[in-house]
Amino acid sequence: MEGVFERITWNSNYPNVDNEEKPSEEKEAMAFHWRHDDYPRPTVVCVHGFLATSWEFNNFYLGLKSLYDIGCDVVLKILPHHGRRNHPSPGPGGLHYVSGGIQNLNHSVIQSTYDIRSLIDYLIQEKGVNQVGLTGFSLGAYTASLMAGLDKRLSFVMPFNPIVSIPDAMMEWKPLDSIVKKIMQYKSLDLCDARYSMAIHSPLSLVPLLPADRLMIVAGRADRMASPRHAEALHKHWG
Repeated sequence: MEGVFERITWNSNYPNVDNEEKPSEEKEAMAFHWRHDDYPRPTVVCVHGFLATSWEFNNFYLGLKSLYDIGCDVVLKILPHHGRRNHPSPGPGGLHYVSGGIQNLNHSVIQSTYDIRSLIDYLIQEKGVNQVGLTGFSLGAYTASLMAGLDKRLSFVMPFNPIVSIPDAMMEWKPLDSIVKKIMQYKSLDLCDARYSMAIHSPLSLVPLLPADRLMIVAGRADRMASPRHAEALHKHWG
């Protein structure tokens, strides 16, 4: 691999609101930075989907090498509870992102935005990058879409196969929907309750800080993981 490829880590500045000691893996933010070795280039930060942290997978869906080949530097941002950030637990790495209940999931999403903003700080202040764009796939697209309403420094935001409501998306995934229904029944919740409890971080809850010509949505009409109605709702909201 040409250029410079490195794993970068830093302390997540997300506040410990639960007053509990967190595993070190959760405190450490992480990303993979593939950059040219001459001078800072326009940089595209890519955010992976749920359980999908591998470089190869994201290269296929987000075109990491193609972005590098046209002259950009590329960053693959690792979400909380994924990859090496997943504290020891049974099941696939990343499962704890959603397995700790609604409160834990809310913290996971919000911590993701804190970490991306501190990553942008690092790229601009430490690496001298003057243009940073953001893209993501599925859950990463959800996060990227949320960032469009949080950080006006971004040159563009382009979500691939976005979702705009995590509860609705989970109810569409087989066989996860049956598990979610049982949990909601046990907690005496309905879908409206779940939507309300997670509305704080829905991309539909924020007005985008970027103009329309710096926003782009990529989606598939027949997508069965992120149904088109999510992209259509985001398109309508963004205008």
